[in-house]
Amino acid sequence: MYGKNDLRASLAPQAAPVVRTPFKPAAYARFYEEPPADSDVNGQAWYSRGQNMIVNYILAKTGGRFSRAGQLDEYALLIPEADCEW
Repeated sequence: MYGKNDLRASLAPQAAPVVRTPFKPAAYARFYEEPPADSDVNGQAWYSRGQNMIVNYILAKTGGRFSRAGQLDEYALLIPEADCEW
């Protein structure tokens, strides 16, 4: 492609172009459409997987206890106000 004396001839060939995949639309976890994965004296729980996380939705019963002993991974706890409307 380039002449023998052209410095560009000694360059490494270009890498193959990056192939992009189509955009994926949002997915929704409709917990109200499925029975709970776990149900005990503490409440009911549903799970949903994202690309890089797990969502654990819990309808806690009064006095329910939930522990995270020995938890190595990150997690967040979101507790809405008592009068919060969904």
